[in-house]
Amino acid sequence: MTDSHVVIIKQSQTQNAALLDIAANFPNTRIFSSAVDAVQQLELAPADAVIIESETDDLDGVEAAEMIRDIGTESGHFSYIIILDVSGETALSATQNSTSSKEVDAIAFGFTHLARLLATGLRLSSQINDLKKHNAELTRNNLILQKGQLLDPLTGLGNRRFAEQGLNDSIKQIESRGGAACFLSLIHI
Repeated sequence: MTDSHVVIIKQSQTQNAALLDIAANFPNTRIFSSAVDAVQQLELAPADAVIIESETDDLDGVEAAEMIRDIGTESGHFSYIIILDVSGETALSATQNSTSSKEVDAIAFGFTHLARLLATGLRLSSQINDLKKHNAELTRNNLILQKGQLLDPLTGLGNRRFAEQGLNDSIKQIESRGGAACFLSLIHI
């Protein structure tokens, strides 16, 4: 997991040994004090896990998480998002109950379990991204197989399924526009 990409979005005044340890253990860690800058960089280079303080200098942690989820949806890359509440208070209790909290994968109250939570998040992110790649490959192979089922391999001409699909498409088009059609089918045995 040392090749995992981690982004930390923190308030500019936050200095903590746990965050420094994460940066030391993961060489591909990027630290930002601006959530807006981090989101812009995540558009260019996605991360496997993102740790966001609940309150950053420019954005609320949940707002940043929503923006990161939107980027992930567009790019097809999953990032595990951890909101970090370092205030020691349960400032995120309202966030947990809000509808937008579905964008957040985990909430850490303090630094105690942050390293384990990050390790779990990186494993999950890796598995989800692998599944997305496999799913895309299966979809691509399925399209190739479907196309192969429509053409005769010897002649390259459309077969019965191709004709049925063309007929159904023509009927739908005629029904939507109104009108009539005539089809002639010649079968040579």
